Amino acid sequence: MRNFFAVSRPLSATSGGCYSSRTLESRAKAQLLRIELLGGFAVHVDGEGPRQLPARKARALLARLALPAGRPHSRESLTALLWGDNPEDLARQAFRQTLSRLRRGLGGPATAALLDRPDTVALDPSSVWVDAAEFEVAASGDEPTALLRAAALYRGDLLDGLDVDEPGFDEWRTGERERLRELAIEALAKLLAHHMRADNLEPAVQTALHLLALDPLQEAVHRALMRLYARQGRRAAAFRQYQECVQSLQRELGAEPEESTRALYRQLLRGAPGDPSALDRFAESSDGGAWLAAGVTRGPLIARATALEALERSLERALDGGARVALISGEAGIGKTRLLEALGDAAAARGARVLLGRCYETEQPLPFRPWVDVLRGERPSLEPDVLSGLTTGARAQLAPCSPSCRRRRSRETSSPTIMVPSSRPCASW
Repeated sequence: MRNFFAVSRPLSATSGGCYSSRTLESRAKAQLLRIELLGGFAVHVDGEGPRQLPARKARALLARLALPAGRPHSRESLTALLWGDNPEDLARQAFRQTLSRLRRGLGGPATAALLDRPDTVALDPSSVWVDAAEFEVAASGDEPTALLRAAALYRGDLLDGLDVDEPGFDEWRTGERERLRELAIEALAKLLAHHMRADNLEPAVQTALHLLALDPLQEAVHRALMRLYARQGRRAAAFRQYQECVQSLQRELGAEPEESTRALYRQLLRGAPGDPSALDRFAESSDGGAWLAAGVTRGPLIARATALEALERSLERALDGGARVALISGEAGIGKTRLLEALGDAAAARGARVLLGRCYETEQPLPFRPWVDVLRGERPSLEPDVLSGLTTGARAQLAPCSPSCRRRRSRETSSPTIMVPSSRPCASW
């Protein structure tokens, strides 16, 4: 996931979250032919209203010539793009007819923008304005004005709604659509960072919403939006945003939110409405093992008494007779983490040492991930007497996973022949 806070240039004060549409229109009207491809398809000739091109393949042909404008395309490549499954003679005839329809649709002086050569076809870049090309230039910058312009230009996916049922064209459009969408996400992420650094709360909210409309799985943006709502005193909106995050992850990935997202939700539940200092403190703190910190007040455990009693019985049997494993499963957001917290409290009250490790379905499979989290936690997970009771070989096996084992092993010089085979799972850590 991208770290979209790595932008340092401040944003000047602004009253809104988008670039002036009037300014964009004035630039476009200076060109003979204005082509809009983001969020649909539209073509304007000489500053007039939208010009109708009824033939879908005429629109598709103009869109291909516009990206990028000025590049010559061979007639053969354009024919294959839009009539790839047709016999060669019929495909060429269809191409000529569609090109003729395109000329008639543009009409008058606008046909001069269509550079029709014996072997190639192109658009004259000096006569054409294309929103997708302007968007690419703006999105590649770091200045707030450029990023605002990119946000205003990206009104939706490339050629949304234009379907011609041709594999060649569909493949080209899909690739370009994904590329431009990624550029939009990057530009909006940089813009969001600018707004947040400049404390422009409402423009930041609108930018975050725009980002999540493009990619609802960006948890960092969900967290940023939760903080922004809280800063505005809109706690109910912050809580709704958390639920939207939970639902998006469950629907698309079958996964739960990251611990940092859940921790922020708990922080909001504990904090005063719109308390910015609580959010700032949370943003600066780490989230490892936070729920076991002394003095943390958690929300109530609702409708989980039966499940907690069963877990506590299992805990008693484990304390009396040895190891036990308990599995808590269920949909995202129903309180599994809160139930684990209560079990941890019960274990700590009985004198047990509680260690916390995490792993997620969405992560690349990693050997012993929860145990690595435990051994690498902020608190030493292996007491000195436990360490001293381990054999040298056991400490060598644990060294890649545990800093305390690694430090102890580095001090040992009496067993220089001990080796950790590279094929061991822990060795990758």
